[in-house]
Amino acid sequence: METDELSKFLSQARTCMKNIQSFKYVMVVLGNETCDLDSAISSLAYSLLLNRLKTTESVVIPVFNIPREHLPMKTEVTYFLNKLNIDLNNVTCRNEINLEELNNKDSLKLILLDHHVLPPADAYLAASVVSVIDHRPHDPSWPWTSADVTLRSVGSCCTLVAEKLFSQAPDLVSPNVAILLWGAILLDTACLSSEVGIATSLDHQMATKLQGCCSSLSIGQDQLFRDLKRAKSDISSLTSSQLLLKDLKVTARIPVAGLPIKVQEFLKREDAKRAVQDFCEAYKTKVCVVYGSEFAQGTVTRDLAVYNHADKNAALEIVAALKSNKDPSLDLQPQPCSVEGFMLFEQFNIKATRKQVLPIIRQVGEKILPTS
Repeated sequence: METDELSKFLSQARTCMKNIQSFKYVMVVLGNETCDLDSAISSLAYSLLLNRLKTTESVVIPVFNIPREHLPMKTEVTYFLNKLNIDLNNVTCRNEINLEELNNKDSLKLILLDHHVLPPADAYLAASVVSVIDHRPHDPSWPWTSADVTLRSVGSCCTLVAEKLFSQAPDLVSPNVAILLWGAILLDTACLSSEVGIATSLDHQMATKLQGCCSSLSIGQDQLFRDLKRAKSDISSLTSSQLLLKDLKVTARIPVAGLPIKVQEFLKREDAKRAVQDFCEAYKTKVCVVYGSEFAQGTVTRDLAVYNHADKNAALEIVAALKSNKDPSLDLQPQPCSVEGFMLFEQFNIKATRKQVLPIIRQVGEKILPTS
């Protein structure tokens, strides 16, 4: 596919990184720490829009919120960008830009995409946040009263970005940009599945408009979803330790590793327990959660495990909170597990995702774990 405006923009942004100190303002569009497809594509596409709207004294830099060495673990991201001939070398990763230095110089204008809660290590950046776009339930402890905030409960952050592009600069929605946004929406909503119940009317509306913009690429909705799901589930080159980092969230200092397979399948790996133990040591935690999700034959199945590394009471508190939660009810059923330290559950409410599980775990973590 021929080079379009997105590829040109990314190449220019990478060049600007070499003399970033010469700009009065550096507008950093920062995705979340998982850097899944929704986060990655929404940050790239929204940066393209900001680049159109910015003043000459500013530069726009989209940033994947992971170190460069973690990028190969994001198999669906690398697959999709490579497929569209978007040079990964022109993408800036978190370890390649000094946000602290820019913040201290008062030149940083930070835009948060696909998240609105800063982890403790990034809390010092809060004063530099000028805009937030997210599709998660609002955490009231982060009101963002001084920022331009778009918080709406839809299936994909790319839906919100697509809506902004169509309303403010529709000419930027090239076939490449359209298929990137469309694919991310499909992957986040299980191909707009009504059974899974993640997609909203706005997701459907934006997916339809985006599909119309990339009709020249000759790919159907089901095929695109299958290709991306296959890429996300392709863990053949990943070790068990890498798999735990592939889709990681940390809430109240409790790591919640998301897997593209069921946890029960992961635990069949010979090195699974050792990988989780090392994972807990690396994150200095006595308890962690592993969350599995698998899409097959048109439906999603989910399971989760709470691992007691060195704090049985904390693990039991998390289990109790997950089992007793009513809005939504996860409908957890205990499953036999022969791997010591793991409490494994099948989640029969498939409409509840990790986005709903994370606040439950955060509330437990804030209550039972010391803050120091």
